Amino acid sequence: MLPMNEVPPTQTSALASSRGIVDSLRHMFRVIAASRVNYWLAYATDFACAAAFGYLGMRAGGAWYVAFAGLSSGAFAFSFVEYVLHRWAFHSGSLLSGELHASHHHHPRQPSALPFWSSAVSAPAFFWLLTQFMSAHVAHFALCGFFAAYLSYGVLHHLQHSIRIKDIPFRWLRRKWAAHAVHHGRADVNFGVMTSLWDRVFGTYRAVAQR
Repeated sequence: MLPMNEVPPTQTSALASSRGIVDSLRHMFRVIAASRVNYWLAYATDFACAAAFGYLGMRAGGAWYVAFAGLSSGAFAFSFVEYVLHRWAFHSGSLLSGELHASHHHHPRQPSALPFWSSAVSAPAFFWLLTQFMSAHVAHFALCGFFAAYLSYGVLHHLQHSIRIKDIPFRWLRRKWAAHAVHHGRADVNFGVMTSLWDRVFGTYRAVAQR
C-alpha cells in the first residue's frame, strides 16, 4: 500500500501529461497572439462579422429607427465589455490574457491580438443569446454595432501606438491619445480606449494634465 501522501505512478504520469498539453496550448496561444498575420486577419474577421450582421439586418427590412437602436445598443454594449475585459481579464496576473497584455504594455508597438477566429466563433453564440429576448432582426443590427465598435476599437488602439500625439489634428482625439498614454504609465486607470464613460462610472478615470 502506498503512503497516503504518495501519488500512484500512473496518476503522476497522467498529471504530467495534462500539464504538458496545457503548456503546449498556452505556448501556441502566445505564438498566435504575437503573429503579425493573426493581427491583420483579426481586423478582417471583425469587419466580416460586422458586415455580415449588417447585411442580414438590412435584408430583413424594417424601420430605420429599429436599425439605429440596434446599432447604437450594440456599440454601447461593446464599450462596457471592453472596459470589463480590459480591467479584469487583461490586467489579471493569473490569466493568460493578462500575461499577453502585459507583453503589450512592455512592447506596445508589437502586434498582439486574440486569435483571429475568436469573433467568428463567438458570433453565433452571441446571436443565439440575443434572440432569446429580442427579435432576430434587432439582434442582427445589435451585433453589427457590437462588431463595428470592436473593429473601431482595434483601429483606434493601433493608431494610438503608431501616430505621435503631436501629429493628431483634433484636440478631442489628442485627449484620447493622452489618456491611453496615462494608462500605459499607470495600468490601474483609464481602461477605456473608445470612451472614458465607464472609467468615470467606476472611478478609474484619471485626467490628463493640461499644458
